[in-house]
Amino acid sequence: MSKGSSVKIECPKCDGNGWASIPPPKCTACVGTGKEICPSCNGTKQVSCTVCEGTGKIDCDECYGSGKIICAKCEGEGNLGEFQRERCDLCGGKGKVENINCAKCLGKGYVEKDPIKCNVCGGSGEMSCQYCEGSGKSSCPNCDLGKAVCDTCYGRAEISCSACLGTGGIGDEKIYLCDLCEGKGYSNIKISSVSSPDLDRVLIMIASLQDKVSEGTSLSHNELEKMIHRVEHSSKVGKAKYEQLKKKYKDVNSAIAEMQKLQKKIVKEGETVKQINLQCPSCAYIPGTELAEEWLESSQLNEFIICVVCSATFQINKL
Repeated sequence: MSKGSSVKIECPKCDGNGWASIPPPKCTACVGTGKEICPSCNGTKQVSCTVCEGTGKIDCDECYGSGKIICAKCEGEGNLGEFQRERCDLCGGKGKVENINCAKCLGKGYVEKDPIKCNVCGGSGEMSCQYCEGSGKSSCPNCDLGKAVCDTCYGRAEISCSACLGTGGIGDEKIYLCDLCEGKGYSNIKISSVSSPDLDRVLIMIASLQDKVSEGTSLSHNELEKMIHRVEHSSKVGKAKYEQLKKKYKDVNSAIAEMQKLQKKIVKEGETVKQINLQCPSCAYIPGTELAEEWLESSQLNEFIICVVCSATFQINKL
């Protein structure tokens, strides 16, 4: 884009659609964040567990909270084996003493002896539950020591603001015809008042870019632009290197061509960046969207623009 040439550029305010918008006023309840503190957990992310009522324990599934289970050895009987029969020693097994029923065996001739008590449960038929170690309780699977994740905010501590329903604003945004491009979506501009590029500045840029290439650095377009902004006419470049570059590139156009090659080498492959159809008329540097918008804002004020790459100054005039 040379001096005096005209070009159609996309309007940076409305992104080329001809309409701009004003967002609705901020919600006073959430100050525009669209969030409010969760009322269930009060922002702590946890609530008392409803399964164990906050105790962290529930009844053991094996013993149902009793702490006891049926004895595995006697199967709950408390005894081992059946009742034993022994001959009555009073009647000698006859059942009668002098033709009268024996008072000890009641005429049966034998007496019944209790079976041996179970040595595991002591005759109770129950034993301590091994799963809960007799406590009757086990850890609640729904919580951690009585605290469960809040099911209102799902552990985020915040929920959508009830006043603005999470939008952060009250009411609708206002749509209006873009005043920058007058609804056309683009502007016709031309370049005027171009000054020559600064050879020293371009040589400093070449030296800085050569360092990045030798390091094997790969930069995004935005990172490259930040690096360009940081480069000054300071002496980060050694005097010997500077004199060497000055001898090699006596002509500013050849220096600019080398600088453009180096920029292409270090920009990440495959990266796309939205660019406004605008470039420096001296070194052909195409700025990213953000810097291009700054240039266009300067043009609205009829200010001179200084290229960050070659330090050439120029004006953009809206047609």
